[in-house]
Amino acid sequence: PRRSHFADKELPHLIREKLKESVEIHTRSDVPVAAWLSGGIDSSVIATYMQKHCTHPIDVFSLSYQDTSVDEFERQRTLGDYPEFNFRVNKIICRDSDFNLFPRALWHCEDPFTGAAEISRLILARATANHYKVVLTGEGADEVFAGYRWYAGEKRLKLLSVLPEFLRHAIADTPYFKKRYPGASQILKGPKEMDLDRFSRLIGPTGNRDVLTKLFSDDLLLKCHDSERNHLFSNYNSSLVTLQHLDLNIRLSDCVVQHLDRMTMACSLEARVP
Repeated sequence: PRRSHFADKELPHLIREKLKESVEIHTRSDVPVAAWLSGGIDSSVIATYMQKHCTHPIDVFSLSYQDTSVDEFERQRTLGDYPEFNFRVNKIICRDSDFNLFPRALWHCEDPFTGAAEISRLILARATANHYKVVLTGEGADEVFAGYRWYAGEKRLKLLSVLPEFLRHAIADTPYFKKRYPGASQILKGPKEMDLDRFSRLIGPTGNRDVLTKLFSDDLLLKCHDSERNHLFSNYNSSLVTLQHLDLNIRLSDCVVQHLDRMTMACSLEARVP
């Protein structure tokens, strides 16, 4: 990638100013605006900048899970726990029985998906829509700032990519490695250069390759792969930047933001992503 004409020490200030400007623009509305708040940096920053533009407390909606093993509230606090931020916290609980909403979430998406995040979003959207018509969320930050776990995984596994293919396959099929690192095993069996195949192995659940081959014909998979390759790839010298490019143009646009829109629109709620 080309070097920026900005000095490194200027970047934090520039990012801060652009984010403040983006939040200010996204809070322009004829009706009150709320925020979704988790323990993450992205939603925390957005809610904080929202508060700076308001003289009254901001309503934030946070999702908790009945299953404590996946509940963020069990492991970390949110800004709503600190009175100086002047947030009114609405804690919404996703219960085990809410998995029954899966068919409804799928119907609203009009698109097949294999995760359960849409159920959580639907629950959160319903609760928010009881009081608000517009909400700000933090989607997009992990793609822009390489925050997902697969960015760190790609960096580590890149060291093994220099090995010959037969050696990578041998390591991946080692019983201990396959059991201890099933995701890494799946990635090592793919191409060493960043492309759609390696990307799908990085972001997809373990074992998804077998599921795809059972659901779709080889001819269809090949056609989808070839048609997407033509317009998504750019000549980047960095596998990190290529990974971000694919994340922004495939996962964020076709999955994350699209499903966020579907779940919130199903509840007559407008979600905005600064």
